[in-house]
Amino acid sequence: MRARFAIVLVTSVLLAGCTSSAQPTDEPSASSPAGLAPSVAPVASTVPSPSIAATESAEPSVAPSSPPSTTPLAWKEIARKAGGAIAGFSGGYVTLPDSGVDAKVLYSPDGASWKSVILPFPDSTDAHGDGFAAFTEAVASNGTQVIVVGGYSHAPCTTSKGLAGGGPPCASSPIAWVTSDGTHWKSSYPWPGPGPAKGFTQGNEFLSAWSIPGSGWDAASMDISGEAGSSGGVFHSADGMRWTKVTSPSPDHAGADRLELWHLGLADATGRQLIGGYWYPNGNSLLGLFTSADGKAWSPVTTFNGADTSVGSGVAPIDSLRPLWVIAGSDTNSLPTVWTSPDLVSWTAHELPTLPGAQGSVNTVAATHLGYVAVGQLSDGTDGSAYHSSWVSADGQSWTQIDTPSAPDGDGPDNLADGPGGVVGFAWYNGSTTPVGVWQLK
Repeated sequence: MRARFAIVLVTSVLLAGCTSSAQPTDEPSASSPAGLAPSVAPVASTVPSPSIAATESAEPSVAPSSPPSTTPLAWKEIARKAGGAIAGFSGGYVTLPDSGVDAKVLYSPDGASWKSVILPFPDSTDAHGDGFAAFTEAVASNGTQVIVVGGYSHAPCTTSKGLAGGGPPCASSPIAWVTSDGTHWKSSYPWPGPGPAKGFTQGNEFLSAWSIPGSGWDAASMDISGEAGSSGGVFHSADGMRWTKVTSPSPDHAGADRLELWHLGLADATGRQLIGGYWYPNGNSLLGLFTSADGKAWSPVTTFNGADTSVGSGVAPIDSLRPLWVIAGSDTNSLPTVWTSPDLVSWTAHELPTLPGAQGSVNTVAATHLGYVAVGQLSDGTDGSAYHSSWVSADGQSWTQIDTPSAPDGDGPDNLADGPGGVVGFAWYNGSTTPVGVWQLK
């Protein structure tokens, strides 16, 4: 089975909702005790200035879940549930269950109680009697709606045993689902997508999606051949149901190898966009950033050095209090880093505070009612054991490390979202050592 990614990257904006039918099934979640002592001793953090409005790049504009205070922020485990990429909106939270390829999500109105929701997809089989399936790859929010994107299998198929050398037995096309309430979803099926690209015989799927304020959604596809993949086109939809291919930067960058994937997408209220993807020339990682004033003509961001850096998440400018473009990952020294820019030309790197000798990366950064919050994983350099860490900032530039609870392999989340229940996150569940858990920051 080919590698799968889950990326949540969007900009907040309020759009009209839409509803449809789906089949939710209740799955109770048990609460877990909190109040655990920290396993490390970073600088304690406090809630940033209340002048930060309640909005998040990947999540909704919501009222603060609690009044501002000077109490140090801390993560508390509030439920036991396995989840992956998460998006918040005015109706709650949606997360990808991070297990298998079934077309389902988990929905919660408050971050504590979760139910499994089956995404609509027709039951059918191929000539060999194997069922066609749909699968999820990414989730995003625009504040009032949530979109989930991925792919679905269809004819033609090879044999029930699949292709020689691996890969799925049937061709794939992109698919999207949209909801306004977390339980009722509309599907773009049976849109067939662009069809197989030259040299990529098994079609394509959507791998990432992001909100375009006031205009709908964009999504990036990946072309598939066996177990290999490469970047496809970028598509736009006003409602998540009908998609049209739009202009995107060239998939070849400075003569390097073909782009692997478009994984980063951000847009502000003026329509300016920033997208990013990875190349691997000569076996080295190269992050390319591109910007466009209208999503039509693209220019490379030459002032950002993407060699040997990692960026997985970002926040577009939201209002006058948060006028910066913010992206996060790790720098060439393998240190967790946030970069900020007022204009996508000049960039400032902010290495986040850690214990001496620690290295690592930011997995997700978001703007919340608590300020900017970043979460990631570190290694202290002594025994190489990884642990979670998180940081908070009022302005995206000055960061404070949040105390980490001491729960073995479960000390905080990798992904987070703001919503009616506050800032909620999941740790990536690997099926073995990492225990399932839902975390709340307060």
